[in-house]
Amino acid sequence: MRHAALRIENSYFGGGTDPAEPTPTGGVFADRPQLLLIRNSTFTAFSTTGVEVVADANTAVSLYNSIFAYSNGDDSKITTLAGSPPDIRISYNLFQTQDCNAYLDVGN
Repeated sequence: MRHAALRIENSYFGGGTDPAEPTPTGGVFADRPQLLLIRNSTFTAFSTTGVEVVADANTAVSLYNSIFAYSNGDDSKITTLAGSPPDIRISYNLFQTQDCNAYLDVGN
């Protein structure tokens, strides 16, 4: 079974909250997408993770030329499931904090 594809380009996602209503904010959560492509975008100021992905063997993730910063959790996080590795490519980004070291500038 194939899952959805999500393409985000040239976009800004700000997670800042109104001090009068401090609801927790999170950015994009993708659970085993067929494709997640983020290019030329900014994810900033989330109270949790800006971009979080759960990936399996049928997942392709590409993060290029984007900014991930000022979130209270990791600005980006990728969790891989057991089995064959997903296709993950992460290059030319600015991360303040992230949990993607195994995939930086490397394609599987």
